[in-house]
Amino acid sequence: MQGRREHLIDLRTGQRRVAVPSVPLLSSAAAPWRDCLVEEHELDGFAVDEVSCPNHMIVLQLRDTVSVEWRCDGPLRTLDIRPGQVSVVPSGVPHSARFSTRSRWVGVSLSPEFVSLAAETGAAGPPPEIVPRMALDDPLLEHLVGALRTEAAAGAPGGRIYGESLSAALAGHLLRHYNARSTATQQPLELGHPQLGRVLEHLHAHLLDDLPLSALANVAGLSPWHFARLFKRSVGEPPHRYLVRQRLVRAKEMLAGETSLADIAQTLRFCDQSHFAAQFKRVYGVPPQRFRRRLRAKSA
Repeated sequence: MQGRREHLIDLRTGQRRVAVPSVPLLSSAAAPWRDCLVEEHELDGFAVDEVSCPNHMIVLQLRDTVSVEWRCDGPLRTLDIRPGQVSVVPSGVPHSARFSTRSRWVGVSLSPEFVSLAAETGAAGPPPEIVPRMALDDPLLEHLVGALRTEAAAGAPGGRIYGESLSAALAGHLLRHYNARSTATQQPLELGHPQLGRVLEHLHAHLLDDLPLSALANVAGLSPWHFARLFKRSVGEPPHRYLVRQRLVRAKEMLAGETSLADIAQTLRFCDQSHFAAQFKRVYGVPPQRFRRRLRAKSA
């Protein structure tokens, strides 16, 4: 995981190479996510000629307006990309790009298999065909890429299920807005009671595991993207927040005993004691140490 890098395929030689030679300023390579990689770079000029991406790339411009010469299935054209704008470069699409000025951006790559999985609705249909777009003003796409960047920079404190939930939302947004082949089908508004019961039973049985979103989606018989949407409608919060809240319920039980705060944090899969304390205070309004003192005062 630590050595993961985003790659390009040189269409003139067929060789696969690292997309950006320099070391990323930020990378999610060590995060527990699957099928998603975040890299942040800053370069004083950059060029690629006749290449394609193995994965779908979503690139967010972070600062400074950059002038780009871009060619994709047509003539070379020049455009300016402003901070906050997003570009979508689909897997397998031949393209060339030349950045003549200094630029800082963050890129998120999603595997084609992951995006195709997000498109599955139980009905047969054509695979998705993501279309290339440059310099988009898309607030939700900007938000999702930014959220993945923030999570990666913090060391993935939300765990595997949070990163995969963001990735699934990103894949779903691509499918709804940048897919040349519509995969829209009629979906239920909520999870059925037996379906939700099986999901919650599985979640509680694996409360202390590094639970992937796909495992819960499989129990429901849905793609990760559709599952996450229906779970939120059914329960009132996303899967990762529900999981954290249930772990904090377990933490309250453990605080009645003698287990140290550090051991509670480790057992319940928080990043560290400070992360556990911050989440506990966010939900219950007091730090766990103060909550423990109150419990002991009541029992005295």
